[in-house]
Amino acid sequence: MFFDFPKNQSLYAITASAPNESSFAEFCGLAKYGGTCLSNQFAQSWMKQSDDGDLQKITIKEQFENSKKKVKGSHVQQYGDPSLITMRLSEFQSFHKSIGEIPDEMFDILDRLMDREQRRNSDVESGISVPQPDVHLMYMKQRSTNEEFET
Repeated sequence: MFFDFPKNQSLYAITASAPNESSFAEFCGLAKYGGTCLSNQFAQSWMKQSDDGDLQKITIKEQFENSKKKVKGSHVQQYGDPSLITMRLSEFQSFHKSIGEIPDEMFDILDRLMDREQRRNSDVESGISVPQPDVHLMYMKQRSTNEEFET
């Protein structure tokens, strides 16, 4: 979609994978969610940085580099006007933690509780990574019985 994207149009895009490869779905195979995939590696990387980081300080380039480092199943790509990469994420995403003015101390407590819960459940909760085109196959396999795949 963005291959040969113009570099002089004040437009910039990053993608989860190169044009000739698939991205990877994440959190697949969790029975309590009906065996569906809940996200993908690329979305997880940039959303987590946007949630946890200071969007008034993080640049587009830093978010691209972070996503590129975190995504293991594909090659994150950037397209468009390279002069835009020095812009701060706060120019595109809200940098307020909440509309309801929750004190920072409360966010710290909630973050610690969530991290502790994630560590406790990480083996069970994380599921598996699956190439995006194979998600439907993984889903069908999980919906069937083991005997169907043993022959």
